[in-house]
Amino acid sequence: MNYPLKNALISYALSGSEYELTKIVCEQLNNYPKSTLPLLMNVLSTHDTPRILTVLSGKPLPEKRCEQANFTISSLERELAVKRLKVISALLFTLYGSPTIYYGDERGFEGGKDPFNRKCMTFTGGNLELLNHYKRLAKVRNASNALKLGNLEIITAKNGVFAFKRTYKGESVTVITNMGNYVYNVNSKYKLKNLITGEVKTSFEIKKYSYLILGDTNAY
Repeated sequence: MNYPLKNALISYALSGSEYELTKIVCEQLNNYPKSTLPLLMNVLSTHDTPRILTVLSGKPLPEKRCEQANFTISSLERELAVKRLKVISALLFTLYGSPTIYYGDERGFEGGKDPFNRKCMTFTGGNLELLNHYKRLAKVRNASNALKLGNLEIITAKNGVFAFKRTYKGESVTVITNMGNYVYNVNSKYKLKNLITGEVKTSFEIKKYSYLILGDTNAY
């Protein structure tokens, strides 16, 4: 279970700084055997930790269990948490390792420490926009050998932007996430395909709390 990466992704989302994420990714790429990287169990929530949506709200959990039982986040805190979650879940599905979803996170479950992170699963309702977001990420990953098996090279890590490229047997995918306060622009001599929306063009704009997964048009 890749808790170092989990903690680094949360740090990236809450602080807007890519420093810790870059540090952990570089350490794991340099110290783990190449054959191990695809097998890492990457998570954002587990049965032993608070729900990721609750964590990403930034609202501190009360210490007493009786207070946690009725703990909720506001609608504004939830809206911000969903924005943050979309970005780091995109990283969960595109970095090395095996993305693992703790049941209910894809529907926007909230929850504090055990046992308040273990509510019964419901297969209807919840945040359907978030559910569809997870479905799109899974579809993109399943269609790409580069995202499943490819080498990883960090392109930039600055001002809240974290970008990398994964390559495998002629296929390349570029992932860019932005938690910073500045718009990041991508300009290419060649047409690139947004693998989430299907849009094909040579320039893209990535605002705060946004991400892009770009593929070479020749590969799709």
